[in-house]
Parts: sequence; structure tokens; C-alpha cells
Amino acid sequence: MDRRNFTMALALSMAILPCAHTFGADKLPAKKASATTTAAAPIATVDGASITVDEFNARLKAIPAQYAATFQTKEGKAQLLEQLINEQVLLNVARRSGLDKTTDFKTQMDLAKDQILVALYIRENIPQSAPVSEEDALQFYKANPAQFRSDERRYVQQILVATDAEANGIVTSIRTGTPMDSIAKSKSLDPGSGANGGYIGWITKGQTVPEFEQAAFSNKPGHIPVVAKSQFGYHVIKVLEIQPESSVDFPQAKIAIQNALSTQKRQALLAENVLAARKKAKVTSDASKL
Repeated sequence: MDRRNFTMALALSMAILPCAHTFGADKLPAKKASATTTAAAPIATVDGASITVDEFNARLKAIPAQYAATFQTKEGKAQLLEQLINEQVLLNVARRSGLDKTTDFKTQMDLAKDQILVALYIRENIPQSAPVSEEDALQFYKANPAQFRSDERRYVQQILVATDAEANGIVTSIRTGTPMDSIAKSKSLDPGSGANGGYIGWITKGQTVPEFEQAAFSNKPGHIPVVAKSQFGYHVIKVLEIQPESSVDFPQAKIAIQNALSTQKRQALLAENVLAARKKAKVTSDASKL
């Protein structure tokens, strides 16, 4: 992918969030805090390189709105400070190893500059939010009922074996009290679920082979396991829990719908902006060279 195209695609999802705060120079000298302001005073130091209140607040401000509330509490700010400290620790190690002198680093820096510049342009020219009325949200809700409905799903445990006789023998063992988990770990031919005690997890219709589905969705939780034959062998299937079909009403879904539609509006505005800019630009391309 062309670097500029990659930059544009990435910028669509940026709010702009820097990868790291502004750290010290290559030799990591201690930063001198101003005597007249606490903003420049260090709140942490790592091998002599300081992290200031200004740097902390800049990172805090850069956090996307949907996550910002998490970091406004005392605990959240402490967590963010720990993240900045960890970044400085790794930065120090990386610089001492000479990574900042490599060609790869310089290439990545050029790419990062492009990404930041495009993201800044988007921030300055595309609204950070696009209002969506309740009426528009309701219209979307009514037009897309399937998006707000969850199908019935079942929590299933299975043991896969090669023969019908072995499968029925396992059912008998479970009836007499042998834990299905231990049998699955020792006998199941399915390496994934077998190692996990036979637990497949939650399934909905359409996710498994028809024979497995028919058995799983006709049995009830707590009942004796049933046997189903498929192209993979014989499945001893037990249903542990059922979550019935459910739906989300409009008041519950409204905010999520408005956020999604707002994002779509912003993406449409950006697409219009790009199209207008392309019409004024001299663009040549040759996809055959890719």
C-alpha cells in the first residue's frame, strides 16, 4: 500500500493520540523545572529524564473522548502516570541500544510525521462530532431490527470419539458419576475442547455442523448427554446453559446508534473533503506495479 494511502486510512481512526509524550534528548539529561510554575515540575523521573505536569496533561488531553472519563479519577491518573513511566523506561533502553540511529527508525519517524500531520488536518477540518437526532436514530433502529436482536445461544460441552460404542460407553460413565471434564481430557479426539475439559463455550445456530446443532439445540441443560454422528466422528454433547433470544429496546440502543451514525457522518465528511482535494491535485497511479 502506498504510504500516503496507509496514512489516510490510519488517520480515519485517530483522534489524535500521540504514541508517547515528549521525552528527553538522546543522552537523557535531567530536565530543568521552572521555578515559577508547577506545570514544568517533574512528577516522575526515570534515570534522570523527567515527566512533567505539562506532559502528563498533554497526554490526558489527547485521550479520545469516549475513554477520557476513565482517566479523570485519582486511580485513572495514577494508571496513566504508570504508563508514561513504563514508556520512558522502554525509551531509555531503546536509545541505549542504538535503535534511534537505525534506518528503520528513521523510516518509521517519517511515516509517523505523515500520520500526525494528516490527523491534525482532520482534527482541524472535520468536526469532532456530528449531531444525530433522536428521530434519525429511531429510524435506523426500525430499519435494522436484526442488529438489536440476539439469537438463542447454548453453552456446550462435548467429547469427540471414533465409534458409536465408545460414545455410548462414555454416556454410561457420566450417568454413573464420572466427571465429563476428566473423560474429555483423556479421550476426546478434539484437541481444542478436549484439553479444556470438553468445553466449547457459547454457540448459536449456524456455527456447527448440522448434526451437532440438532443435538445441541434439542437437549436441555443438566440432562444426560446425547450422542450425534458427524463427518468428524461421534460427539457426546451436553448442554450446560441456555440464553434465550433477546432484543434491545430503543431507549437502551439510542446512544450507541447516535454514536455510530455520528461516526458515519464524520467519515462521509472526510470522504467529501478528500474528493474535493483530489480534484485539485495532480494524481498519477499504476496499480499494476503493486
